[in-house]
Amino acid sequence: MIINKIDLLPYVQFDIAKARENILKVHPGAEILEVSATTGAKLDAWCAWLEKKRAACAQDRSTAVVS
Repeated sequence: MIINKIDLLPYVQFDIAKARENILKVHPGAEILEVSATTGAKLDAWCAWLEKKRAACAQDRSTAVVS
């Protein structure tokens, strides 16, 4: 789950801890990334997550048995 606009947290009434708690209630074990597309904050973590998933998909395809 991507939570964007974290750069606005000082200016809005939004409880990020409560949001994380609620997300995990609905989907235990969910990966939650907090980013700001405006400032670029933590976008490197999101890119790393995407690359990890891409590599896993590529590995799955290369090991799949074709019948």
